[in-house]
Amino acid sequence: FISTMYDFYNFFLVFYCSIIIIFNIPLAKILYGNGFFIAWKYVPPLLIAVVFGGLSGFVGSLFLAIKATKNFSKATVVGAISNIVLNIILIPLVGVMGAAIATMISSIIIWSIRLFDLKQYVSFHIFWKKNLISYTLLLIQSGVSLYGFYWVSVFVQIAILLIIIVLNRYHLVCLIKKSVMLLYTMDC
Repeated sequence: FISTMYDFYNFFLVFYCSIIIIFNIPLAKILYGNGFFIAWKYVPPLLIAVVFGGLSGFVGSLFLAIKATKNFSKATVVGAISNIVLNIILIPLVGVMGAAIATMISSIIIWSIRLFDLKQYVSFHIFWKKNLISYTLLLIQSGVSLYGFYWVSVFVQIAILLIIIVLNRYHLVCLIKKSVMLLYTMDC
C-alpha cells in the first residue's frame, strides 16, 4: 500500500511540476507585477524543491505514524544546515538563483535521508530507475526553460512532459479511470 501510494504521489508531483514549468512564463506575466516578472527564473528549481519537499513530507508522515521522530528531526536538521552552507557558497557565485538551487538541493538531501532511514522500519518498493529518469527530466526541463529560446524551449519541455507521461502511463491511466468512475457514480 505504501509503495503504491508513494508511486502515485510521486507521479502526481512530477507531472504537475513539469506542467507548471511549461506555463511558468505566461503565469508570471499574469501573476507577477512588472517589477517582479524576472522572478520567473527562480520558479523551476523551487518547483523541484516542492516535489522533493512533498515526497519527504510523505515519508516524514510515516515516521510520525511509527513514532520515530528522531529520524524525522535528523533529516530536517541536516537539510537546514546544508541549505545554510549552500546559500553561503552559491549566493555569491550566482546571486538569487543560488538560494533557489540551495533550497532544491537541501530538499533532495532531506528526502534522501528520510527515505534511507525509513527502510529500517518499513519495507516498501520504489521504482528507482523510472523515478530517477523522471527527476533528471525535470532538471533538464528546468535548465531548458531557463536557458533556451522561448518557443524552442516550450517544444522541448512538452517533449519532456510526454516522456514523463510515457514513463508513468500506468499511473495516468489509473487516475483517469478512477476519475471517470467517480464522475459516473456521482448523483447529480
